[in-house]
Amino acid sequence: MPLVSLTLSSLLFAIAVTANPVILDQATVAVPITRITQMEGIRNVVQLDRARASYLNARGTGQSFAQDPHPDEEPIFNGMEIYLAQVAVGTPPTSYSLIVDTGSSNTWVGANKSNPYNVFSETSKYTFNAVNVDYGSGSFAGNEFDDRVSFGSFSIDQSIGAAAAARGFRGVDGILGLGPTNLTKGTLKPDIEKAIPTVVDNAVSQGIIGSPLLSAYLEPNQANHQGNGVLTFGAVDNTNRAGEVIYAPITQTLPAGAYWGINQTTSYGSHKIVNNGAGIVDTGTTLLLLDEPSFQVYQQATGGTLDSKTGLLTISESQYEQLLPLIFQIGDHTIQLSPNGQIWPRFQNTAIGGEQDKIYLAVASADLGELDFILGFTFLQRYLTVYDSEARRVGFAATRFTYSNMN
Repeated sequence: MPLVSLTLSSLLFAIAVTANPVILDQATVAVPITRITQMEGIRNVVQLDRARASYLNARGTGQSFAQDPHPDEEPIFNGMEIYLAQVAVGTPPTSYSLIVDTGSSNTWVGANKSNPYNVFSETSKYTFNAVNVDYGSGSFAGNEFDDRVSFGSFSIDQSIGAAAAARGFRGVDGILGLGPTNLTKGTLKPDIEKAIPTVVDNAVSQGIIGSPLLSAYLEPNQANHQGNGVLTFGAVDNTNRAGEVIYAPITQTLPAGAYWGINQTTSYGSHKIVNNGAGIVDTGTTLLLLDEPSFQVYQQATGGTLDSKTGLLTISESQYEQLLPLIFQIGDHTIQLSPNGQIWPRFQNTAIGGEQDKIYLAVASADLGELDFILGFTFLQRYLTVYDSEARRVGFAATRFTYSNMN
C-alpha cells in the first residue's frame, strides 16, 4: 500500500503509557500499548493501504513483491495509525518502541539509527543468519540474534532481527510481529526454510503464559481523547470486552490462510457485498478494504461519490442519516459495523487532505489479488480481537466503542 509521507516534524498525537505489564495471573500478561496518530501527510491514506495490500497478497502466495517507488516519502510503515509497544532487549536492557503488527511475524529492532541493537549485550548470541523482510510500505535487512526480550518484568529468550538498513520506519524502532509463525519462513539466510518462533510461541514454551492466545484491544482516537490499547497474552481480555467472543476458523483459502485470515459474508441492507469471501484481519491496515467488484456494490448501495483528493467516498449529511450498518456473517453469528463506524473521524479530515465539514466513508477499494477484503483499524477499533494459534481461529467481541458515535 502506498503510504502517507510524514516526518518527525509532523504533528503527532501520542500519550505516554507505562511499559510495565500487568500480571493478571501466572498464565496471563497484559501489556499496555500506545497509539500514535500522524495528523499531517503528503500521500494518500488509501494509497498507503493499497501498498500494504499488495505486500500481503504477494507474501501470502509466495510471490516476489515490487517495492514502492517512493521510499523516501515513507517514514512509518502503515501511515496514519500505529500502536506501539515498549519492549526492552538485551542485558543491560535497551528500550525500543515497536509497531504492533498482526500481519507479519518477525520481531526486530534498530530502525532508528540513534537507538541501534546492542551487539555487546551480555545475553546476545549471533545466529549466523541474515534476515530481510519487505512490508510493502517499508523494509529492513540485517542480522538475526538470540537475546533477552522483556515487557517490564515479563521476559523471554527470543530471536530478533537487528536492522543494518531500514526503509519506512522513521520515528520508531522496529516491529513486534504477532502474525502466524510460518510467515517468518523465507526471511532468514542461509536457514531459509527455518521458522522463527514468535513472542507468543516463546512465552508459552518458556512458561510465561499458559495458552498461545493473544487479545488486542485498540482504542480509537477521539477529538477529546487519545486512544491507546492493551495486548493480553495468554487469555481473552475480559476487562475490555462487552459481549461474547464470536470465533471464526482460519480460512484454508490462500493467501488469507497464511495470515489471521477468515471467511465471512458481508451485507449492506439487501445488497450482498462479499459472499463467503476470504480476507485478513490486519493491524497494519488503516481502512476496511474491499476488492473492486465488492466496493462497487457498496458505493452503489450507499450512494457515495468518489473524492479525488482523498480517494475515499463522500456522502452528504442526509445520506449519513440513511446509512445502514454493514453486517458480517461469521459462521452462525453476525456482527456489524455501525453507520458511524463506517465513516472517517471528522476531526481528522484535514489530515488526509479532506475538507473539514465533509463526511468520508472509511471503506475503500484495492486490488487485493486473491483476497476479498482486509479488516483494518476502521473495524478493529470497534471490536476486541482474539488470535488463537492453537485452535487456529480469530475471535471478535464487542467493546464500549462498538456502537459509539464518536466519529
